Amino acid sequence: MTKLNSMTIPRKQQFKSHPGKIPQDFVIPRSMKLLQMMDLPHDFLDVDPDVWHDRDDYKHARETLQSLRVVNDQAERGVALIQEFQVQFSSVNNLKNVSSF
Repeated sequence: MTKLNSMTIPRKQQFKSHPGKIPQDFVIPRSMKLLQMMDLPHDFLDVDPDVWHDRDDYKHARETLQSLRVVNDQAERGVALIQEFQVQFSSVNNLKNVSSF
């Protein structure tokens, strides 16, 4: 058995749909932390993923997570920085053009 944030996972269990894979290949501590922080059920992680779609706990967690709006902060900061630069650059160029008259 392996302990993952208070969840015991059978070490040798393999999944029919993913030959050669074990539960630890699909769930990392951050996955569990997200489910726990959002107070979402995670008992479905103890069973074969082939049966998840039949489980209410999985359906609830999936629906909740799919409803989240995900934002890539780094990309948005990069876009904002470029836009700010363009505004500043345009302002400087406009001032140069005005001062050349």
